[in-house]
Amino acid sequence: MSDVGIKYNSLDYWKAEIRLGVRYRQIYGRSAEWRGYKNMYRGFWNTQIVPVNITYAIGRSLIPQVYFRNPKIAVNPRKPGYAMHARVLERVDNYLIKETGLKEELKSSILDCYFCGRGPVVLGYDSEYGYNPAFKVEDYTDLTLSQYSVKGDKIEYSDNVKPGFPWAMRTSPLDFVVPWGTSRWQDGRWFAIRKMRMLRDLKEDPKYRIGDEVKGVYKSRLDSSVEGKPEGSAHGYEEDSSNEWVELFEIHDKRAQSVMVLSMDCDTWLRKPEFDHLQVEGLNAEVLGFNEDPDYFWWTPDVRLIKVQQEELNDIRTMAKKHRRVALLKLLYDKGMMGKDALSKLLDGDPKAAVEIDAGVNGDVRKAVALFQSHVPPDLYEAAREVREDIREIIGFSRNQMGSFEDSSGRRTATEASIVKAAAMIRIDERRDIMADFLEKIIRKENQLIFHRSKLKMAILL
Repeated sequence: MSDVGIKYNSLDYWKAEIRLGVRYRQIYGRSAEWRGYKNMYRGFWNTQIVPVNITYAIGRSLIPQVYFRNPKIAVNPRKPGYAMHARVLERVDNYLIKETGLKEELKSSILDCYFCGRGPVVLGYDSEYGYNPAFKVEDYTDLTLSQYSVKGDKIEYSDNVKPGFPWAMRTSPLDFVVPWGTSRWQDGRWFAIRKMRMLRDLKEDPKYRIGDEVKGVYKSRLDSSVEGKPEGSAHGYEEDSSNEWVELFEIHDKRAQSVMVLSMDCDTWLRKPEFDHLQVEGLNAEVLGFNEDPDYFWWTPDVRLIKVQQEELNDIRTMAKKHRRVALLKLLYDKGMMGKDALSKLLDGDPKAAVEIDAGVNGDVRKAVALFQSHVPPDLYEAAREVREDIREIIGFSRNQMGSFEDSSGRRTATEASIVKAAAMIRIDERRDIMADFLEKIIRKENQLIFHRSKLKMAILL
């Protein structure tokens, strides 16, 4: 859809931009496949399949090897004489990491990268649905009461978002929109976050001015090109008949340094464009990614690379199950020589030294009963081993990193073991380094949000 001729910053312009951004994610990010990847991780398989859930195993092995169990921040002053200031800021940062639950958000972002190739984290201050200093408390200039309605009811429910505090929250890649053609996050002109909010909370939020034209009972107009269903249907809001939900798009525009909120189902602004206090050192978000694609913003997820091998491994295990059933011991007997009573005695669990049968005129007992037994092809096990090796080579995990011993009868010297370990850790160390840079960027922006909102003037430390 072309937006030529549509006035910049108009409602129609931004609706067209969001549609193009969603289409960009569907075509180059192949977002319609993400739900299938997550269902494999969840164990949602066809009942006729015997799964070997390597998708889950690798995902759970990846997280503890990449994220920080106890993330800590070290602050070093750039100029002499600020050592004490640096120590104070360091204590504040490490307090914020625990207070705002940043560790759990980082773990979820790693899992998003595993499924979707990208793990967005959105930063904010004081309120989950937009900071506005016009609602600040008179005695505390760094916090507002916009999390509460005029009656004093709580209308925001995240425990990690506290008045007067910065926050960083993981956002689903399905709810994150960037402009069409964006290749690097640093070059992005704007980004939008899709949020679902109950209509009654939206009407009571003092930051919004909406009328009766905004309706609940959510039905998205952003149609998936593959399944014909709205991408947000996985969240289940449209099934909640007890509440009315509104689909919001919160847009942060770098060009005008503005923030605005719209709904694709409404012809008026829910929050008109206004100055964005959260844009410090760029847009108020950071995006994690491990498998870089220099041409497109939406990178390749790990699950996509091993999906074929996962299906092949399931097929091998399912075939082995069928062969094992065929390979069960079976008896072929002549009903004229062996009666049902004799057969029952032969098959029951009571061990017997002799079973009486009628061998007939010829007296040939060997013709009364014959054994029939198949076998499980040994090539199936070899094929499964090769598929597993392919998966480890793609992901860069050894058997030891998956939590098991190497399947080898040969001896290994200490030198050989150290070489193998060093080679295997190269890719893991790269991801850890990316995570460290990611955490540093988040903390840096949180500090800037604090400095801009409070009386502290310590930006020289950063």
